[in-house]
Amino acid sequence: MALTYPLPLETFWNWLPVRSAPFVLDRREEISGQGSGRILASELSSPLWRMSVDVAELVLSEQSRAAALMAALDGAHKTFLATPKARPFPAEDPGGVILGAAAPVIDAIGADNKSLSIAGLPAGYQLRAGDFLSFMIAGRPHLHRFVEDGAAGPAGVAGPIELRPHLRPGASAGAAVALVEPVAEMIVVPGSFEPGASRGAVLAGMTFAAIQRL
Repeated sequence: MALTYPLPLETFWNWLPVRSAPFVLDRREEISGQGSGRILASELSSPLWRMSVDVAELVLSEQSRAAALMAALDGAHKTFLATPKARPFPAEDPGGVILGAAAPVIDAIGADNKSLSIAGLPAGYQLRAGDFLSFMIAGRPHLHRFVEDGAAGPAGVAGPIELRPHLRPGASAGAAVALVEPVAEMIVVPGSFEPGASRGAVLAGMTFAAIQRL
């Protein structure tokens, strides 16, 4: 059966025994100074999620599978889905048990383009700064992180809640929102893959960097 891209979570990212992979917003900015001493900042392009991946020790069978899947990504040409390993669920809902079968959607987008309301939540559902969410724009997942707390009212609507990065063109009310294992579509940064070294039957030291593809 042929592989599909981006590689699904269960095929690659959720299988890979990752020790550490913090998601960090990579902001492309430059600053310039004026004679008055005022500093001006300019954004050169939209920020993207980046992570440095430290893979835990692998036994022989895991080594072979990891190497094969990395090869299947064809360097930076193919993509994989990744969810923040340290925060795959809302902080107040480990495992997504409270959310259950609820199907949250974007209810409204703030005029500031950096906040939104979410409908379809259980009444009283808690969201915390640091929780991640994702939704689709033009067939590609967009990952965001709340920067303030929020809670759903009796009707199951929470917000508006501020988030980062700012919402990109195409985000719209009615889009399904993933709060459990929200994802970004990533590529391996060229030249970043280090296969590690064998220590008997164990491989240690595999690392690579990845950056979001939009």
